[in-house]
Amino acid sequence: EIIREDEEMYRHYLHLISCKGVGLVTSVMLIVFTDNFKGWSAKKMASYCGIAPFYESSGSSVFHKSNTGGYSNRRLKGILTQAARSAITHNPTFKQYYQRMKAQGKPYGVILNNVNNKLLHILFSLVAHDCDFELDHEAKRALRA
Repeated sequence: EIIREDEEMYRHYLHLISCKGVGLVTSVMLIVFTDNFKGWSAKKMASYCGIAPFYESSGSSVFHKSNTGGYSNRRLKGILTQAARSAITHNPTFKQYYQRMKAQGKPYGVILNNVNNKLLHILFSLVAHDCDFELDHEAKRALRA
């Protein structure tokens, strides 16, 4: 009811749930934690959730594998992980991405974290561009041009 009272918040909510795999809990948590997407970027939110990769390097010869931040909002990360699992199952876009990464030999945890990050960036983009999620949006955009 609270979301429906605010027109902008309700519009953002509808954009978020248009993506298969994202439901009521995920969309409401994102709206609450980002203050209705004011002052947050997808990168900042990914870092806050602990799903953004951090690379370590020292000069030109020493390079370490990427890690995610250990200080994160575990509750929000868990909710995004459940949304990512659901998106892999029910959303063809994320299913293809998962299968492509699996064919490259990536571990399940790395793939899930990548899907988390990709999903979060897409959700922020949906709100920023005020549009719903579309399958094959690249092909549709090419037809419009």
